[in-house]
Amino acid sequence: MPTLDSVSRGSSFRSVDTGVNPILFDSGNAATRKLPQGNLIKDLTLRLTGNLVIAGVGGTLVGNESPLSLIQRVEIVTDTNRTLWSASGRDLFRYAHFMYGKANELVAPALAVATNPFAATISLPQEAIRFVKPVESYYNSRRYQETNLRITWGTPANLSSTGTLSITNCQVDIICSTTTTGFGLQRFDKIITSQQIPVTATNNSLDQLVPKNGHLSRVLIRTTRDQATVDDIVNRVSLIGDTSYRMRDTLSWRTLQQKNVRDFQLDGAAVVGNQIPGYALLSLAEDGLFSSLINTFDLNELILRFDVTFGAGVQLITVTYEFFEPLKEVLEAGALPSA
Repeated sequence: MPTLDSVSRGSSFRSVDTGVNPILFDSGNAATRKLPQGNLIKDLTLRLTGNLVIAGVGGTLVGNESPLSLIQRVEIVTDTNRTLWSASGRDLFRYAHFMYGKANELVAPALAVATNPFAATISLPQEAIRFVKPVESYYNSRRYQETNLRITWGTPANLSSTGTLSITNCQVDIICSTTTTGFGLQRFDKIITSQQIPVTATNNSLDQLVPKNGHLSRVLIRTTRDQATVDDIVNRVSLIGDTSYRMRDTLSWRTLQQKNVRDFQLDGAAVVGNQIPGYALLSLAEDGLFSSLINTFDLNELILRFDVTFGAGVQLITVTYEFFEPLKEVLEAGALPSA
């Protein structure tokens, strides 16, 4: 039988999952929900459900990965108006796909003249996944009076370009996963931010300045033509610091995708070993150590360089960055150990 000491010790490690009031669809507008206060937040699970009602003539698909484009932006914002996370539903869905190695639910609506249900589940991991000490980026909700999840909705036109369209019974359900233990072990805020880069001509040096938001961990790249993901825009990608230090040097796009399949054990498509179409990820983490990341504050500039080929249609490169920003109190205490 377990001793009282082991029972007491085990009972002190408690996880708390809380259902947050759903965010109801509000076409073209933003809506906010306050997240639970008091514990350390480990992750959020968002489940989008609803119906696309089509009348008149049948629908025509817009892009792909439907219905993710209905969530134009997901943000985590504090009461001081500090934005910790800001990215599209599409990119956060695939970000979680890379982190966990398996895609969540993604059910596109049919395009018939009918009521067509759809669903998608997006995970937002606040913990430092694939690092030695994930607890170091748990979000301490006690540091702010409140923390809010904000969703900016798209419109029915994001799902279909034809037919008389409406959306019914649509909402995002939320589960906030927290823990009551581990306070005082946090050293970083996880920051997620994104940029869009138009591709208007063939160019072997299409450069984009990387923002300075702390320690750069991962760079998720999505390439689209007319809103559908494709793999024939980017030929090679580089990450260059202060004009000459090449952290990642002229990596072939398709080879990088296959490296991702191996490194993240991806189920990219129906065929085992296939990449996630239109996506690749640069990982700067080594052996799961925060000390291996790129401190953007130590550089004059950090550049993403793309070798691209222009084709017909509207071509975009969307870049989503994962940073770990040291907490102010950690910096003041000089408590950033080499591990």
